Amino acid sequence: MDSPVLGKWSTWLAEGLCPEIAQRYSTNNRFGLVGKSSGGYGAMVNGMLRPDVWSAIASHSGDVGFELMYGGTWGETVTHIAADGSAEAYLKRLAAAPSMRSSDFHTMMMCALAASYDPRPVSASLDLGVELPVDIHTCVLDKEAWQRWMKHDPLEMIELRHQALSSMALCFIDCGGQDQYHIHYGTRRLANRLESLSIPHTYEEFVGTHSGIDHRLDVSLPLLSTSLQ
Repeated sequence: MDSPVLGKWSTWLAEGLCPEIAQRYSTNNRFGLVGKSSGGYGAMVNGMLRPDVWSAIASHSGDVGFELMYGGTWGETVTHIAADGSAEAYLKRLAAAPSMRSSDFHTMMMCALAASYDPRPVSASLDLGVELPVDIHTCVLDKEAWQRWMKHDPLEMIELRHQALSSMALCFIDCGGQDQYHIHYGTRRLANRLESLSIPHTYEEFVGTHSGIDHRLDVSLPLLSTSLQ
């Protein structure tokens, strides 16, 4: 997705990468997106945002259902950055550190999500544009900030952009039934909503978690190839 903090990646995919591929290779000007985890989210969201570019999508364990995914993680996240006083101070310290701790990966991811879903205007006190939607001392959720996050949840986006998915030659979604981030619950809701909106799609739930799912590409890639012919 595009973010003033992290860059215009959605625009680059559609207006930078696709034309470059078309110039280098023989194509029929039909393009598909496939990804897993955050990449799966990107495939789904870009399909909704740019149906003029993308003709087919495949989302493997893509982020869906933000409330359940992130709701139980704020305490851990805030605890990790509390000594620094803010998300930005934490990120600056991490950038200067010789190495990362294992706990830093998840905390850094939450900061990156904030930069994507709720980028803040750069100011003297916020020069990175990153701020979490929770109070750093009490971990109380900022409802207005959280609503800005929720607007990017596919469960919310589908209500306004379902017609875009209707135009897809393939809308493939899957998720492990034991996903440790609880994404399977949001994905089930999304599949149910697609069904109620009569949007053609394929939903598969497999035995597995969020990890070690590369083998699922063996399912989606042949479908993408066929749909784009």
